[in-house]
Amino acid sequence: MRKRYVADEEMNHILKLKQAGASWLRIQKETGIPRRTAKRAYEEWERTKSGEEIKRARTEVAAEEFRYHLEDLIALAQVFVGSLYIPMPMGKIDNPDEILETLWKKDIRKEHRGSLGITEERQIMRENKMLFRSLQDHTRGKVRWQAFEEWEEALARYISHCRSLRAEARQVVDNILNQHREFKSKLLAAGKGIKPVEDMTKGVVEAVWRAFLAGEVEEAETFVGTRSFGEAIVEVFFGKGVSTTSFRFADGKLAEEVADACRQAARNVSMKKLPLLGEIKRDTDTVDKKSKELEEMLNDLVLRPEILRTRCDLCPV
Repeated sequence: MRKRYVADEEMNHILKLKQAGASWLRIQKETGIPRRTAKRAYEEWERTKSGEEIKRARTEVAAEEFRYHLEDLIALAQVFVGSLYIPMPMGKIDNPDEILETLWKKDIRKEHRGSLGITEERQIMRENKMLFRSLQDHTRGKVRWQAFEEWEEALARYISHCRSLRAEARQVVDNILNQHREFKSKLLAAGKGIKPVEDMTKGVVEAVWRAFLAGEVEEAETFVGTRSFGEAIVEVFFGKGVSTTSFRFADGKLAEEVADACRQAARNVSMKKLPLLGEIKRDTDTVDKKSKELEEMLNDLVLRPEILRTRCDLCPV
């Protein structure tokens, strides 16, 4: 026997009566629809309504989760771009991955964790690397990610060239100290936290590099200077204006001797390593160029619409 069809107008009447507390027998009397038919139609309506509510709830949750996903990717992109710096040549870096440690260890999702507490560093790093792959998936049509590979290659060359420059400076400083044993003994005795050979090497590299950038490589020794702090302290610094490297001595005469030794070393290194300085400059220019290219492509205004119109494996919708 074919089931009786319940029209929309009849269904509305059933709903009003049922919501008012009417029994199925009363509904049958008032609508003329058999109570079993009315009950079946009502139950089907409830199932449909429940399914729609679940679907709507899921859509709302997914929309909220996608918003979090979007903000995570934007935050990661900002930290990523900020990580693409290049240190001065006297800064010791063994491989390009060290530069990105800030990116991998940054807790991008901290605000979303709520009351979950502190997250282990390895979990943060794992999540950030997953998000980085997600960022690449979302932006493959917009961002030339080969620029990042070129950045890494240029940085690797830079690190290698800087290592050679520091090795040369260290050898020159060692030679000067070994030629003046009394001066070396005095220097080691006056240490007080100063690492004489390491600090002098770092300073010489800075003086040579700053002289090269200023187009005064032949006058590299003029980038080594001293200045007094009160009556007892004399500081040896490297560079005209701001100096990244400096160290102080209570013995003013010793400080001047250290400065003279560093001037001699700077003059020696700058002349022997002029081609290498040129290579380092080309490396830094390439790294800077690729950093700016990525910064422009990963700008917030470019990134948001691109993420909204694309998908990745981590997308909740």
